[in-house]
Amino acid sequence: MTYVMSDIHGRIRPYHRMLKQIGFCEDDTLYILGDVIDRNPSGISILKEIMDTPNIRMLLGNHEYMMRDFLDTDQADDLDAWAQKMDRWCNRNGGWVTYHAFLRESQRAQDRIMAFLRQLPVNLEISVGGRRVLLVHASPAFLYSESRPGMKDETEFAVWNRLAPGSGLDFPQDLMICGHTPTILLSGIFPMEILQDGKIIWIDCGCAYGTGQGGRLSCLRLETEERFYESAG
Repeated sequence: MTYVMSDIHGRIRPYHRMLKQIGFCEDDTLYILGDVIDRNPSGISILKEIMDTPNIRMLLGNHEYMMRDFLDTDQADDLDAWAQKMDRWCNRNGGWVTYHAFLRESQRAQDRIMAFLRQLPVNLEISVGGRRVLLVHASPAFLYSESRPGMKDETEFAVWNRLAPGSGLDFPQDLMICGHTPTILLSGIFPMEILQDGKIIWIDCGCAYGTGQGGRLSCLRLETEERFYESAG
């Protein structure tokens, strides 16, 4: 079976419970649409589990983008840029807990994590049951050339630009799966649930928020479109 998950945001317990609920095994494939890290303590641990599991593939999320962008900036070369990127990631987007966990890793482990983050794709097309499925964190990169937003390149656009229901977006694939935007912001439904509008499905159900704000971790089985949920606690 083929599964898609997104926006775990450092909550390892619901992640492990979800793997158990779906009976995830070596014959399955799991795609995670980014934002494994930040806001909660176990992002680095989840990242390392993903790196060590051959049948789990991951996309770049905006939180991994911020981490990569900050850690690839040399403080000695450009102190202002380094400080701005630290503020964006750590202060404004919950990155401190990830940064501190990263610094506790050995140099070899840090290098391995950074190499992994640098090669993550922003979009990925797969085929499941004869259907073409486009996986994105926030937005398909091809829209960058059409909209020319205030972002520096396709990568930044693809991990930050939010899609909304009713956009009438035309694309050649049979289905698009998105993370990034908690579905309560799109539908108002509490607790959050997977949302579909035409060929687009949003699966970020606010695991970062916690149960008190209606957050939970969701997972979608692509062959059947069956939906699974786990409490964010």
